[in-house]
Amino acid sequence: MEKQNLREYELIREEMLSLKNCITNYMGFVIGGSGVAYYGLVSITNGSNSFSRIAYAPLFLSFIVTSVLLILFYKFNSHNRYAGYCKLLNQERLGNGKRLNKIKSVMAWETCIDKLRQSELTAISTEEEIKNINSWNISGLDKELIKFNIERYTRCSTISDKKPVRRGLKIFSNFLILLYRSDSWQFPIFIFTTFCIINILYLLIAIYFLVQNSPTMFIIVFSVFLILQIWIWLIFLGRLYIIMEGSRTVDAYCWRFISSRYKYIKKVYPFIDYSITTLKEDSIESIRKIINKCDCNQNSNKKRQKVPKIFMNRYNKEEWKLLLKYIQK
Repeated sequence: MEKQNLREYELIREEMLSLKNCITNYMGFVIGGSGVAYYGLVSITNGSNSFSRIAYAPLFLSFIVTSVLLILFYKFNSHNRYAGYCKLLNQERLGNGKRLNKIKSVMAWETCIDKLRQSELTAISTEEEIKNINSWNISGLDKELIKFNIERYTRCSTISDKKPVRRGLKIFSNFLILLYRSDSWQFPIFIFTTFCIINILYLLIAIYFLVQNSPTMFIIVFSVFLILQIWIWLIFLGRLYIIMEGSRTVDAYCWRFISSRYKYIKKVYPFIDYSITTLKEDSIESIRKIINKCDCNQNSNKKRQKVPKIFMNRYNKEEWKLLLKYIQK
């Protein structure tokens, strides 16, 4: 890592550590605190109507679990954003001898995050960004590959995040049967599974009281609450996919930060030679060679089926079509 990046890297790592501690505290609150809360609610209910009153307790605790998981998904996204920026700091190289040595540190986080948020709001800026890449003076990285990944991850999340619920369900089911493999941060899937189990237990407890002796009002409330829970957890499945394999992964943020950081450095320190050494998937040319070896016509789905499985699994169908667009230029 360049010494000019070290100070910013350390500050962001401290934020990441604080974030992880926060996530751990939330987990402790849900796993330990919800159980204590339930027994507390049970202990203060008595009399002939105790069943009907206790029946609302698991619904309330289920709501708490769901609310905390909503907050945690925001934390997961923040973690991946920090980690993606740190990954870029590790892989960029700054050059220009004596003039560079006079710079103690380059602090670009606030500027980069502002630019990132702007790119998430509109596709117009993304299209302009892709056109401007040709003028970049950057070495060590294929410009066509940069264009592909910027369009892949930032075009209003319509390419990498297609069908998130179905793909999130696939991740979850594969994880449950121990078949899920990923080089991404897997902590979110562990948290999601834990919270899902706790939530189901609370709903089963509510059903138990429903069977015992519950008024019609509770049956109506439970039915509405169950429908609402199903809808919310389907949204969570979509967010799980986006965090694990979509446009909010560590690698995705690393690619998305390249543009804003490069332009910041070139604007503030125009004499610096900017390059990236290890952020290399495959160049567009090397990908083209792999695909041209496939004995098939230009049908994108047939090509996708014939390329090596390890290579194919990097991209979903929408990303594959975008990749072919760059390859066929």
